[in-house]
Amino acid sequence: MKPRLAAGLAAIVFTGLPAGAQPPSSAIAFEAASIRPTGFGRSTPAAARIDASHLDLPFISLANLIPWAFRVKPYQVVMPTWVHQSLWSISAKLPDGASRDQAPEMMQALLKERFDLVIHREPRQQQGYELTVAADAPAMVPASPDDVPAWDGSSPGFDFGGPLRTTGIVNGRIVPQPNCSRQYQFVPLSMPALADTLTLFLGHPVLDHTGLNGTYKVTLEVPAEAEAGMTRNVILASGEDPPPGPGAGGGGSRGGGRTAPEPGPDGNAPAPPRNAVSQGCSDPMRILAEGSFVAPDAALTKALQKLGLKLQPAKATIETIVVDRLNKTPTGN
Repeated sequence: MKPRLAAGLAAIVFTGLPAGAQPPSSAIAFEAASIRPTGFGRSTPAAARIDASHLDLPFISLANLIPWAFRVKPYQVVMPTWVHQSLWSISAKLPDGASRDQAPEMMQALLKERFDLVIHREPRQQQGYELTVAADAPAMVPASPDDVPAWDGSSPGFDFGGPLRTTGIVNGRIVPQPNCSRQYQFVPLSMPALADTLTLFLGHPVLDHTGLNGTYKVTLEVPAEAEAGMTRNVILASGEDPPPGPGAGGGGSRGGGRTAPEPGPDGNAPAPPRNAVSQGCSDPMRILAEGSFVAPDAALTKALQKLGLKLQPAKATIETIVVDRLNKTPTGN
């Protein structure tokens, strides 16, 4: 499984049930399963599918697999750091009469059997954000047939997808704007899917407390420095290292300094606004490497206000799965 993205962010799969939801209690297992080290590189496309008879995940990390198997969000699992680099090709046959919805419980059994997985659950407090409907703000616009179509793979665009995703399609287009900002035009989103996406961009849990059902038109405009900060959070969440940036400390950090305004023709006044279509704008990855990015919190808060939503810091006590034991190598097939 490999989410696709062009011109910008790396990708990660989101998983999980709504808060308080409980998985089915019945014990069930795959009829047969094969687990092998993946021979694919991170940039190699690989087809993945889950249906009522077979599960095929040619490229999957334990970091993505464990949250899905236990029907929780990634931030609800405390795992060893090496799980992000633990990449496998998994093929399994579902027993006759089983359904696709039972695959997570079967994966739990497989992880326990082959990787000797042992976990326990406990409540833990986490710092995150709460997403609510803003008072005295424009109402969210429900989705319509004329809204952004599914991304066709052209650049620039993004696709946070895959068969393990449980909150719907999250993809769309990236449209350059004046002053080197870029607008993320999403295919109509549900609020749980938006909260998942914001969790990725911010690097902290975002809890959906909007109470809104259905799908909505969502566009987020962010400046290039903040988009680079979003990119950094995505890369960190995937278990990879972002570009080091200048200096021993890696240059800028989350919340690092902004690039100084460019001087105008007279050497004093600010330069005229740059247009992102021109060659004057730096790519977010270049900004990230230069260390001139900023934390995206303020920019995303402002962008959400324009939609009629409010994002504010919040602490929450969240049921957390703690991995007590997990072998790096599975037992034989």
